[in-house]
Amino acid sequence: MAKRILFVDDQANVLEGLRRLLHPYRHEWEMVFVESGAEALRQLEASPFDVLVTDMRMPGMNGSELLQLVQQRYPQVVRMVLSGHADLIQAERALGTAHQYLSKPCDTQTLRATLVRACAVKERLADPNLRRLVGQMASLPSRPDLFGELVRELESEDASIQRIGELIGRDVAMTAKLLQIVNSSFFGLPRRVESPAQAACFLGLNILRPVVLSSGIFSRLSTPLPAGYTIEMLTEHSLAVSRLAERMARSLTSERQLANDALMAGMVHDVGQLVLASGVPEGFEEALGEARREGVPLHVAERQVLGTDHAAVGAYLLALWGLPASVVEAAAYHHDPAAAGDPALGTLALVHLANVLVKQRMGPDWMRGHEEADREWLGRAGVSEQQMSQWAELADKLVLQESPA
Repeated sequence: MAKRILFVDDQANVLEGLRRLLHPYRHEWEMVFVESGAEALRQLEASPFDVLVTDMRMPGMNGSELLQLVQQRYPQVVRMVLSGHADLIQAERALGTAHQYLSKPCDTQTLRATLVRACAVKERLADPNLRRLVGQMASLPSRPDLFGELVRELESEDASIQRIGELIGRDVAMTAKLLQIVNSSFFGLPRRVESPAQAACFLGLNILRPVVLSSGIFSRLSTPLPAGYTIEMLTEHSLAVSRLAERMARSLTSERQLANDALMAGMVHDVGQLVLASGVPEGFEEALGEARREGVPLHVAERQVLGTDHAAVGAYLLALWGLPASVVEAAAYHHDPAAAGDPALGTLALVHLANVLVKQRMGPDWMRGHEEADREWLGRAGVSEQQMSQWAELADKLVLQESPA
């Protein structure tokens, strides 16, 4: 069945330009073009759509108001903004409701590639209830201590952009959200950045202050998580996997891109746990209990209880937010790399192995020793036994550094 895309812009000439631009793809997608938010809602009520692409500055109902209503009524729809750089205030309002952002003018290749990825998102998560849950999420819960520090730093007269980047980089939820922003084209930033600190430098205080303090893209954890599970535990694990995967990548090549991707993917590979812990706490708590009692990995217990796991849920969220394919793939398959297809010595292989090596060395006792690396797949990907031994020694050193004195 053809995917359905709804375009909304009050300027008829803009819609006509989009119609001409995308005319070659009319057999792939069913596209509808309307000139107001009210008409967009009537179309959504009449029949389902997969993707909504809206301008921001429109009379009557603006793009931000439309996005909020679509988020509430049709959370399964991928929500995208296509607007101008000048609409910064409107963009800030949309950061909590839009999944992806594009700036005008947008070239055909970028627009098509973004729409292709958006249309493919639903294939990543079979459960429609979980799709609606993730689709409604504007932010994920952050560590209260780090969130408080970040707010105080941003409100300070002598705020340090480096300090802000460091604080964001120590939190899984804030890192994932910042990646969403810097991977959009709206702010005109490079498509890839080396770290949250560099991303913060690119955005600058003039953007970060209102974005963080007013738009609500980051949120403090406000409800208790399931017993035996803490954001601190997740953060400690994710930071260790991120740093180990980056070091492994640097031992393979002097090119920075693989190390950058490994660093980011390692930090957000378990972001699906935050989604489940905050969105379906009872089911997640039952899965935690099942993992402890049966001595099985958490993702196995999640499948038994919820019918899916944090890897699939996290990959769905990251794909929805338009993150790079290598990061999404690492999140999706870090427990089962063979399911990704032909092996390759890239981000997925590094995050898969780093995740296992860290899990064998730190964290709660019930999580240790229940998961092994897919050595056969890694071997076919080009990882030698000598490299695995060297990286295991590196994991010992890194975990020792992370452990409190």
